Amino acid sequence: RDLSLSYGRLGDIAVSEGKLFEAKKYYLKDLNISEAIANKTGTIEARRDLSVSYNRLGDVSISEGNLTQAKEYYLKSLNINGIVANETNSLEAFRGLVSNYINLGNVSIYEGNLTEAKEFYLKSLNVCETITNEINTIQARRDLSVCYENLGNVSTSEGNLTEAKDYYLNCLNIRDSIANDSGTIKARRDLAVGYIKLGEICESDS
Repeated sequence: RDLSLSYGRLGDIAVSEGKLFEAKKYYLKDLNISEAIANKTGTIEARRDLSVSYNRLGDVSISEGNLTQAKEYYLKSLNINGIVANETNSLEAFRGLVSNYINLGNVSIYEGNLTEAKEFYLKSLNVCETITNEINTIQARRDLSVCYENLGNVSTSEGNLTEAKDYYLNCLNIRDSIANDSGTIKARRDLAVGYIKLGEICESDS
């Protein structure tokens, strides 16, 4: 497992340096080891590591412009996280699902498939709502606001401004509460983006 993690970290460094081909080689080595460990042990930890490996390769594939391959990797990661979530009911597994759904939604956007993107984003919203109801942390609420923003973006692209406005209002309300609770620069920046999104919809709808 230490060897696998080392390859993963080397891949991360290569990505930060813009060396996608090199990063992919490291991530594939990480994946091979992660698969072997998961197949041999079947532990939750091993399967989570494998899910992360697939997710990293999906990210690299996106950067390479290979959407088909990216979707394949993200779906494999989603499948693992779904099984782990059902077995453990853990927040970590549910957060993994949110990431998977958002990544798959983003791929669908790149492919121009708004209907499919909306389906994935709605699934991410449902999981985020469950997490927020469970723990209600600032990070959970911020993730929920991102889900609403993603759905607002899709509705805007579809020309459904009324629906987009509702999603952006939900996003703005959450970010307003986060900014009041935390007072951080990041929270206020997120709030500013929320106002901009809502303002653009109101302008288009007028």
